[in-house]
Amino acid sequence: MMRYLDYFLGLRCAPDIMAAVGRICKPSKEITETMSILRGVRSISLKDKMKYTLVDLCAGNCLNSITAIHFLPLKYAIAVDIRDRKDRITKRNRYSTEHSVDRFEYVQANIFEDEINIPEHSIIVSTHPCSNLAKRVIEIFEEAENAKAMFIMPCCHGKPEKFSVPTLIGDKLDSYEVWCYYLYNMISVKSKKIRHDNKVLSPKNIVISAWK
Repeated sequence: MMRYLDYFLGLRCAPDIMAAVGRICKPSKEITETMSILRGVRSISLKDKMKYTLVDLCAGNCLNSITAIHFLPLKYAIAVDIRDRKDRITKRNRYSTEHSVDRFEYVQANIFEDEINIPEHSIIVSTHPCSNLAKRVIEIFEEAENAKAMFIMPCCHGKPEKFSVPTLIGDKLDSYEVWCYYLYNMISVKSKKIRHDNKVLSPKNIVISAWK
């Protein structure tokens, strides 16, 4: 597969995506993170076109969800973040007419305190949720009966609770890898994977995926 950035820039919808998303601090890095996450979503959505809803937790600039709804055969995309995006969102929690996106919704919510609606046949994604946010994303996936798959790329690491890594493995892992291994072991479903994606332009490039 070609490099993620080249693939994204080759999409006919790339200009529309960049016009619709919020401010991006490091575009090249964040685009590669999104394309890595959506690699797994793509394989699922192509098997059952227009069946799945993508739920992007800790969505930030909404790059995951807006990119996904532009070039993948998804039924709907929901971006969830704690911030009030007044510069892009109307009072109805939708993108402004100038940058409207079909089959897309932005929801301002605190994933620790608010009930998060997970529609039927949902795929949960999250790019670089920090510390306990990553744990909460996994908990939502575990708790939500409608969540059929999850793809998460953790960021800054938290403190694993009551968790130890076998010495043979721990001696070879840095603190970020230990944190990701801890999150991976939080997932109770049997169908799960953890892997580095070296095509991502960030050292925090581990993708944890799971399927129910």
